Amino acid sequence: RIDIMASSFNVPLLTALARHLPELPRALIARRLPSPWASRARRLGCAALHLDHEAVTAARAERIKDQGFGLAAWSVDDPARATALWDMGVDCVISNAPDRIRAAWEKRPQSGAGP
Repeated sequence: RIDIMASSFNVPLLTALARHLPELPRALIARRLPSPWASRARRLGCAALHLDHEAVTAARAERIKDQGFGLAAWSVDDPARATALWDMGVDCVISNAPDRIRAAWEKRPQSGAGP
């Protein structure tokens, strides 16, 4: 099974996708958490936010997850940072170093879906 999600910085594109392909899950990409982020993401029909990993804090991750959104962090190339993000509740890390990130995931004392 292949899961696909459209993820973009481009609000007009996400709006068009919502209109023409409403069944396609969408995510808003941002360098920082936009204000007002929850209403914007809901208006666009987004299932998730994809944030620059430097903008992710434990408090922000908790707020995003509490509002029912998925959370991905990009571009995470440091295994220690990936582990810290997973510990904060980030669902997915996007990386230029997937081999190192996968190795960090496999060392974690837990089971479940992959990184």
